[in-house]
Amino acid sequence: MPMPWVALGAILRNAPIVLGAADALLARTRRPSTTAADLDALRQRIADLEQHQQATATLAKELAEQASAITAALQANAIKTRQALTLSIVGIVLGVVAILLALVVR
Repeated sequence: MPMPWVALGAILRNAPIVLGAADALLARTRRPSTTAADLDALRQRIADLEQHQQATATLAKELAEQASAITAALQANAIKTRQALTLSIVGIVLGVVAILLALVVR
């Protein structure tokens, strides 16, 4: 009949570990009591978060408008660059034609 005593001894040796685990489990599952001040603080935090969210949305809208304006300016700049390139090519062609006419007329 030594078997029950061995099991009881093992249980008693591990009792502090079991009690520590039980205390940790209870500490995690206990809900702290909420007070009116806690609820007011949470409501204020939610209001602050909503205000920050609105500010972020406004900033995102402004950034999108600026990106759109930059895109339009770049497109206008590309058109002007193409016009300048076309005029440069026309100028070079006219210059070459003038040089050839000058050589032929001589």
